[in-house]
Amino acid sequence: MTTSRQGIILILCGTLLFSLGGVGIKTCQLDGWTIAGFRSAFAAIFFLCLIPNARRHWSWHSFLVGIALGTTVICFVLANKTTTAAHSIFIQSSAPLWVLMISPIFLREKLARHDWVTLPVFIAGLAMLFVVPSKATPLSPSITTGNWLALLSGISYGLLIVGLRWLADRGAESAVVCGNGLAFAACLVVISVTDNDFQMINDYTQLKDWGLVALMGCFQIGLAYVLYTRGLRHVTAIRGSLIGLVEPVLNPIWVFLVFREEKPTVYTLLGGAAILAATTYHVWSSRDQLK
Repeated sequence: MTTSRQGIILILCGTLLFSLGGVGIKTCQLDGWTIAGFRSAFAAIFFLCLIPNARRHWSWHSFLVGIALGTTVICFVLANKTTTAAHSIFIQSSAPLWVLMISPIFLREKLARHDWVTLPVFIAGLAMLFVVPSKATPLSPSITTGNWLALLSGISYGLLIVGLRWLADRGAESAVVCGNGLAFAACLVVISVTDNDFQMINDYTQLKDWGLVALMGCFQIGLAYVLYTRGLRHVTAIRGSLIGLVEPVLNPIWVFLVFREEKPTVYTLLGGAAILAATTYHVWSSRDQLK
């Protein structure tokens, strides 16, 4: 097997694990704060144990970038608990839009011609998801609230991308651990205030849900990150970015196959398609910088 093909397989496997986030969150009967906090806790432990660089290069830079990551993972879980998986992942996939807006300020990067082309497409895609939302279901009880949480997740994800680029080799892995640790701490505060979910830890009927949270933290996030980053060592960034677009495509499909009630509407599919098309065009147009 060639090195390039091996890299593609690693990235694809990592992306497939990432795409299981929606169905895992909706399957788990624990509330969103509990899932977000303990999933991040397991992910942080996984990183510390298996990734040597995660134990090095700790600094206040890692802490700042970690705040963006922690916000991203918390809001994504809460969004999946309140709106549809399709809305959650498609709206979060608007992150490149926020990168385009943030980069000139923080990284002093000028917008290229193709950036101005993708901006209106991103905005149009988001508008379709917000203006004509899906109908609420027991699985997605508050579409509008969830959409706003997904948007916050997308904005913080954009900040995370800019932050990781800002860090470069100065502690990206430690920022991932820090972010997951901050997410756990923040969720623990909320859980302590509500004082409900700690009782579930001693309830053996909830063992399946706690096991699912552990699996998501260690494999759906932890192992996925390891596979994806190792795959990027053998392929160009442009190819890795394009393969990564498999995640937002598969995420709502897994949820629909398990929970038939979450069938994406025409406007959801059109909005998601617009966002993914804009991302694809933006990445492809930037191929000279990404190689």
